[in-house]
Amino acid sequence: MTTTISTLETALNQRSRSTLEADRRASVAVVLEGQDSHETKVLLIERTTRPDDPWSGQIAFPGGRVDPDDVDPKNVAIRETSEEVGLD
Repeated sequence: MTTTISTLETALNQRSRSTLEADRRASVAVVLEGQDSHETKVLLIERTTRPDDPWSGQIAFPGGRVDPDDVDPKNVAIRETSEEVGLD
């Protein structure tokens, strides 16, 4: 699985980063499972369908908006993953 994580890390580092407005910050979790690169699984969710949500019904990583009481982005990802799929 190390090869898979290294490949993912390299690909993500090559992408340009964007900054959101302070009140629209979010965080996601990339949850991987597997013993080697041939058996690695990625946890994805299907977003709830809502007419007012432009990302409605899309496949996504678990995650969500930063709440005022969140300590850091990692805390957001852990909290949202727990809320959305029950993974602690």
